[in-house]
Amino acid sequence: MFGNIIQLLISIGIIIAGLSGEFALRGTDSSEALVVFGFAWLIYDIYRIVAASRQKAKLEELPAKISEHQKDSALDTPVNITLTREKNFVGSLVNYPIYLNGAEVGTLKNGGEVTAQSSYSKNAISSPTLPNVLWLDSGANSEVKLRFLRTANSKKQNFEIVSGAEEIEAQ
Repeated sequence: MFGNIIQLLISIGIIIAGLSGEFALRGTDSSEALVVFGFAWLIYDIYRIVAASRQKAKLEELPAKISEHQKDSALDTPVNITLTREKNFVGSLVNYPIYLNGAEVGTLKNGGEVTAQSSYSKNAISSPTLPNVLWLDSGANSEVKLRFLRTANSKKQNFEIVSGAEEIEAQ
């Protein structure tokens, strides 16, 4: 939350600088353009804060859904779940915290891999910075391989099952 406050203060500072007439948007020599840029950035910052709070509310509902899914899905041998992210220039500086059944299991970096174990056949993979949760059932498989998909579409899944599981609907 502290970072969001800093971003808001920077946006407001840009607006104030433009309104003072002492500063201009680089390349335009226009203080009005700096004000417009500052307002656009402020609107974007507010949008990010609202989206993050909605995502946080979704994640707070997750533990109840997870316990409902995991009824009668305990395994004798734990399943290894591996999530890989291909190396890509777009979004290369963004690292994603990865959660398995509501508990953080690692950070997925560009070109990286996160491996975790679960004692259940039904699991939920999520990240607080992504809009979707992948619900999967590994059955009796001991290895599940997933691939991270970077997408701006909130309706599309951010994770793809490569092998060892099938996607199930959230209850």
